[in-house]
Amino acid sequence: MSQQAPDRHDAPPAIFEHATRTWDYLYEQSFVEDSGDGPIRIWEGSLTKVITDDLGLSNPYYTKITTLLRAAGCLEMLKRGGGGSVSRWMIRTKPDTELLYRTVQHLDSRSNQRFEAERAQEQRLKDINTRVLELEDEIEMLRERMDILEARGLVA
Repeated sequence: MSQQAPDRHDAPPAIFEHATRTWDYLYEQSFVEDSGDGPIRIWEGSLTKVITDDLGLSNPYYTKITTLLRAAGCLEMLKRGGGGSVSRWMIRTKPDTELLYRTVQHLDSRSNQRFEAERAQEQRLKDINTRVLELEDEIEMLRERMDILEARGLVA
């Protein structure tokens, strides 16, 4: 997803189809529950198994699909699963191509901001390291001068 969003005249990326298929599957298997604020649609289970076993996608798609659907506001994790417990997800907005394109652009923008911040931090670290090396060289030069002065008896 850290790729630039394709031109909208191109075919949508495969991840869009995978995300939509995943959402559709979860929606079909979900149930309605009263949240106290009104009815919400809930899906419970192992999302990893849905993606790999039921939809036949490879495991690395799990992170890409869940990141995209969560960022788009299509899914919300209510309870993390693991061990013997299942995860619990609220099914929200149905994804469409336009929503997914906007979400990818937003994620790319955030990724680029992080990249730029990391690059600036790396440059600051390089600058500090360079300055430390320069200071170490200056200290060494001062020590050599002190040794010469001491050898001449000019400094005690």
